[in-house]
Amino acid sequence: MNTTGPCDMSLEFNGTVYPTIEDVKRRFRVAEKTVRKLIDNGVLPAPKVVTVGTRTFRHFTDEWMAEFSKYLDGKKAPDS
Repeated sequence: MNTTGPCDMSLEFNGTVYPTIEDVKRRFRVAEKTVRKLIDNGVLPAPKVVTVGTRTFRHFTDEWMAEFSKYLDGKKAPDS
């Protein structure tokens, strides 16, 4: 297993990069608890579960990230 950089928590296996919850937290500046709550309440879809070898993890795809971004954009207060 390799990571894509010292501060990047994405996982990389065989040249494929898998963003994780750490990437979501960093990119959108939200708590993991917030993301889990939105998923548990059906507001957002569950991330894909990926198994590589003996490692199983949640993969937050680009599509998932775009949907989360769209959700957050809808939550912002309109400009006055």
